Amino acid sequence: MEMVPIFGPALGAVPAFLVALSISPTKAVWVVIATAMIQMLENTFLVPRIMKNSLGVNPIIVLLSLIAFTSVFGFMGALLALPLAAIVQLFISRVVLTAAEASRQAQNKEAVIQSLLGESENLKRAIAETSRDPDAPNLPEADRLELYALADEINQLLGQMKKDGETP
Repeated sequence: MEMVPIFGPALGAVPAFLVALSISPTKAVWVVIATAMIQMLENTFLVPRIMKNSLGVNPIIVLLSLIAFTSVFGFMGALLALPLAAIVQLFISRVVLTAAEASRQAQNKEAVIQSLLGESENLKRAIAETSRDPDAPNLPEADRLELYALADEINQLLGQMKKDGETP
């Protein structure tokens, strides 16, 4: 009877209660106490873990949603608490957290591009300084100009990437 929500465990305890009542009324009381304790422990410890594995809902969310929805909406709230908690958690993980992750990735991309722009400027400066420094290794003028042109092209490409990243 565990498959029947809310009332299943109580319905499953009815035969045990009837058998215990036919033997002795005190045994029937013990059956009721044992059933209540088992249900309380199961609902406190097992149900949240099982729901986490089957629905993917955090056990704390399971308990809080059961308490909140049952107190606000009564019996119907108890029946709908877990599916609604799963829907809310799915919405938060898919919409809210995904948007935050996309924003973080865009910020990281912009920081990397900015760093590369700084490096390409440093490279252009270093190439220009090698032609003026007498202690620098002698680099043929054609090679120096080609390196400077490549560094300038990289700089322009990075500038375009930065511009494209800023416009939606």
